Amino acid sequence: MGDEIIAALISTTITSIIIIIGLIVTYNMNKRNYKEELKNNKTTLNIEKLQSIILDVSNLLNDPNNISPKTYQLLVSNILSYGSLDAIKILTYLQTSLYNNQNINQSPSEKNSNQTILTITAYCLLITQIKYDLTGEILPPLSYAKIKLTDFKKLENDFYVKNNEIINELHLNENFKTL
Repeated sequence: MGDEIIAALISTTITSIIIIIGLIVTYNMNKRNYKEELKNNKTTLNIEKLQSIILDVSNLLNDPNNISPKTYQLLVSNILSYGSLDAIKILTYLQTSLYNNQNINQSPSEKNSNQTILTITAYCLLITQIKYDLTGEILPPLSYAKIKLTDFKKLENDFYVKNNEIINELHLNENFKTL
């Protein structure tokens, strides 16, 4: 009788251990799957929002006078909410630079030229960064400026210098640099 009891105890213990291990493994797999699904849902939501942000920034570059303060605030809020760390760095750099440039003693035409170059370059980099975040593709940052500006050739060097300066200062992707 002793051998039968020991065999039954061993059989029951082994079965119990296997069931407990199975429960632990199942719990951990379900937990991991849940976290991955949550991450995928967040990524999908970000992708949907970022797609519209690229279009909004392009529209802003097309006609900067046609955007209302409320629309601009919504654009900034969306970038802050859904943009990557680098996209937010570009936006922050643009905002602070524009504010700081207002306090610099320069002739109005020189100040206007510097602000235009800064603004267009930063928005082009922002579009490039968001496109890179979405697709992994690197759009040459100043492509938009080349297409849109008829006098790009006159200011080409200034745009290239400002583009590389922003990339260095913000430690952005080195592949965004222009030569």
